[in-house]
Amino acid sequence: MGSSLFAGCNNDDPVTPDAQPEIVFAKESLDVPAEGGPFQIEYTIENPVANATLSAKCNDSWITDIDTKTAGVISFNVTKNETAEKREAIIEVSYADIQPAPSFTAKQAARPEEAFTITISDITTKTFRTTVRPGDQEMYYLLNIIPSRAAADFKTDDELYQYDIDFYTDMDATGSGWQSWAQEYLEQGTIADRLIENMEPDTEYLVYAYGVDPITIERLTPISKKTLTTLAPQTIDTKFDMSNLMC
Repeated sequence: MGSSLFAGCNNDDPVTPDAQPEIVFAKESLDVPAEGGPFQIEYTIENPVANATLSAKCNDSWITDIDTKTAGVISFNVTKNETAEKREAIIEVSYADIQPAPSFTAKQAARPEEAFTITISDITTKTFRTTVRPGDQEMYYLLNIIPSRAAADFKTDDELYQYDIDFYTDMDATGSGWQSWAQEYLEQGTIADRLIENMEPDTEYLVYAYGVDPITIERLTPISKKTLTTLAPQTIDTKFDMSNLMC
């Protein structure tokens, strides 16, 4: 997910020594969703200084990979906000010893409230139980369980949702549409202590749920997730007394 603000044209012609350089950002602040991702803000330089270079920094660890290589653009990455509190970070720019240092603010939203509460219990080598409580008991939703490795590269809910769409599409051998297959798995209300079987031992699984429109299967909520690892098989040391065996 990216975000871009308007850019003006840089005037790269140096001006008279009396004119002071100024960095003009498209906005003083940039709103960022809780999911994070790559973002950029654009700027112009008024009264540029010959041979001067521009750099940027941020003291907050959740702002990473700041890049100023492209003229007129500062790009950076925002990590996912896992907390229930919104947060702000100031990105400072250094250019031709301008004081005070020009800056803009990244404002990230708090983690949204979970649409579903998922709990896991009674884990064995091949089974476990799960309880799913939706915040809205009338909402239709999908509950899916996959090995965590299948979603290891997914950074957004949209990627996980697309994974499910691809799964239902592969099931649609009759051409009736992936939505009709997904409708077969719709849930409503609380799932209490459902037994999940046929798991692989010593394997991490991802249990996730999200609200959908019952007709179009459009995702209506953030995806609530829970991970678990099935138990590894126990090894038993067995010793045989061969001294009493006769040839």
